[in-house]
Amino acid sequence: NEPIWSYTTDGVIVSIAISNNGEYVAVGCRSYNRVYLFNKNNSEPVWKYYPTNNVFSVDISADGKNIVAGASGVILFGNENNTPIWKNDDVYGKFVSISSNGDYFASGNDHSNNHNVCFFSIEDRNPIWINSSIGNVYDVTLSGDGKYLITGGGTTVYYFDVNSNISLWELETNSQIKNVDISY
Repeated sequence: NEPIWSYTTDGVIVSIAISNNGEYVAVGCRSYNRVYLFNKNNSEPVWKYYPTNNVFSVDISADGKNIVAGASGVILFGNENNTPIWKNDDVYGKFVSISSNGDYFASGNDHSNNHNVCFFSIEDRNPIWINSSIGNVYDVTLSGDGKYLITGGGTTVYYFDVNSNISLWELETNSQIKNVDISY
């Protein structure tokens, strides 16, 4: 099969997220610090954003209206233009996950001096809560309804009800956790 369209980015793609309705594609590039938003019908980006810090991950709500980027901080966008709704450089956010309805998102990181998992409402650039006791975080995922969060830190998986920054349970494994996922 032939692709519908293609686009050459300015750097190495490190993260891609597609809205559930298939209308939008968010792309993060680390080499030259880029976030792109595409509409499925056009190979030219709807918008591009050039953060000052490395881009590590992107995620998009089910309807494609909200986009979040982990770029050595966290940045929240709408789909209409590249002006951030808000950004927070005080929280080192590397890995991000947004709820399906786009109302909440989580971030995590493996930065050597700032290990944490943060839970946000899109209404406020300050986290609802932070958990700094996990250690290296290599991935974070919210359930579709935004009620539960799972993350991998070191060799341990942590499961949270988002109403608290204390995990409901933890599972120790024999190897490094690099990716986690959760059902709706």
